[in-house]
Parts: sequence; structure tokens; C-alpha cells
Amino acid sequence: MKKTILLLSGLVFFSCTSEVKEIASSDKKLSQGSYSLDVKNSKVLWVGKKPTGEHRGEILFSKGEFEILDNKIKKGEFELNMNSISCTDLQGEDSLDLVGHLKGGDFFNVDTFKIATIEIISSELDSVNFKIKANLKIKGISNPIEFISGIKFLNDSIVAIADFEIDRTRWGIKYKSKKIYQLADKFINDDVSIQLRIKAKRKE
Repeated sequence: MKKTILLLSGLVFFSCTSEVKEIASSDKKLSQGSYSLDVKNSKVLWVGKKPTGEHRGEILFSKGEFEILDNKIKKGEFELNMNSISCTDLQGEDSLDLVGHLKGGDFFNVDTFKIATIEIISSELDSVNFKIKANLKIKGISNPIEFISGIKFLNDSIVAIADFEIDRTRWGIKYKSKKIYQLADKFINDDVSIQLRIKAKRKE
């Protein structure tokens, strides 16, 4: 799959949160150049819900790079290490059990699909934020996504955030999907909330 770039639709609905608005660049101008992802200070936060509650966790990036030209993000790609998926609202055996299930065949099948990727297709300034179009590849399935990102340039680094939702069934994750199975109130929501927290540094 093509490499990914900054941040994780055609069919995906998105909304700009107050946090995204707060980080928007006041001068609306990004510094040109090539950037490498700061993997130690970047991550994806996820929230999955069901009628009886929700679970949340993190996924770490393994690498990423992109280019800024003419105040647009271009030529970028990021890789997510799916083996790093974690649950942050549970502890001990409960956390291990859930993470083991998420890594298995019902969900991400991490033994076979160790990497997920995001490839930027285009970006444009939308009011004070940037509208990003990208391809998200999970379990070998690539689908277009679209979201709003607040991006701020700080010295030789970029900080970016984005909050949006994806429909997991578009990537073949159908376990306990309400629209596929008759499960009364024992279903798991198809929509998964995604929060991208990105830091990248300009290459020398």
C-alpha cells in the first residue's frame, strides 16, 4: 500500500471539535519542507461503544513522513503498528483479554495484518483548519476518509489534531455488528471514534 501521511470520507462523517479549532494556525501558513513523524509523541486514540458502555485505548505509529508545499500537505504516509493496540480503561486480565480479542480474527487479525496505513490524497484550507482527504488501509482493505485537522507550526515542528469517526464494517470488521446480525442489545456500535494526535519535525 502506498505510504501514509499525516493523520487518519467519502462515507465517513466528521466534525470539528473545539480542541481542533483551538490549535488552528493563526496565520494559516505552514512552513514548506519535508517532515518526519515524531513517533514518541504521536498516537491514535480510539473509542468503541456498545449499549452497556464503552472501551478506549491507543495505537502507536511506527513511522511517517510528508511534505508541505504551497501551504498544502502532499506526498505523505504514516504506518500504524497494530500490534501496539492497547486498552486504557481496563487493567490486568480484563485489559489483556480485550486486547487479545482486538488482535484476533474477530477484529484486526494482527498476526496477518500487522500494519495499517494512511495515505494523504489532498488537503485544502477550510476556514481556519485544513480539510484532509486520505486513504485508510486496515486488514488489507483501503477506503477513502475525510476529516478536518487543526495544524499549527511551531519553530521546526508541526502539531496536528483531528477527531472523526469511521464505520468499522467498511474494513471487514463485522463482529457483533447491528446492521449485519440480529443481536438485540448485545451489539457493538459500528462507528468507532478516532482521535489523531500528531507531532512531526522538519527534516534538515
